[in-house]
Amino acid sequence: MPKEKRRFPMNRVYSFPHGIVGITAQAEELFQRLTQLPVISEKLARQERLAGGYVTIARPDGLPLATFGLGRVVLEKAADCHAFSLEKAHRLGGYAAAPHCHRLSRESRDEEKKQYAGAVCGSRFITSFSGLPEDGDELYSALLQCRIGGMSVNNMHTLLALQPNTWLFNLDSIFGDLAKA
Repeated sequence: MPKEKRRFPMNRVYSFPHGIVGITAQAEELFQRLTQLPVISEKLARQERLAGGYVTIARPDGLPLATFGLGRVVLEKAADCHAFSLEKAHRLGGYAAAPHCHRLSRESRDEEKKQYAGAVCGSRFITSFSGLPEDGDELYSALLQCRIGGMSVNNMHTLLALQPNTWLFNLDSIFGDLAKA
């Protein structure tokens, strides 16, 4: 069955509550706080990973509005992280409308096609991240949704608890503080 085309007017203004500079600053501050938590920094050290990646903020149909890097990304992985972040947002945009109504890219995850979790559809935007382990990408995207007003902390927790996100349970006692601006 062919995917139904959804049309979003190109002249519609998709404004960020604090402008793109404000979003970038919030995204960076949130990323630093998340990756400096002992439970997260220990996970990254065990996996010999740097803390860095790419964020994509997209319209509800998956068209990117902004993409930017955070933290430290190994040069050899930068192109893949950037491409995966864009792909997750684009794919979720295709599944976010009825009849699918997906809220997480995890719901259309397909490892054989290199399609992973890490994007979250909020009330106004899709946020996507690639650079951490998959559950970390998803948790970061959900926390960023809370920061930019795309979902409440309670909704984020409920949404991620329904899916097997192992990072959420490691952070259960502090996730609310991370989500607040």
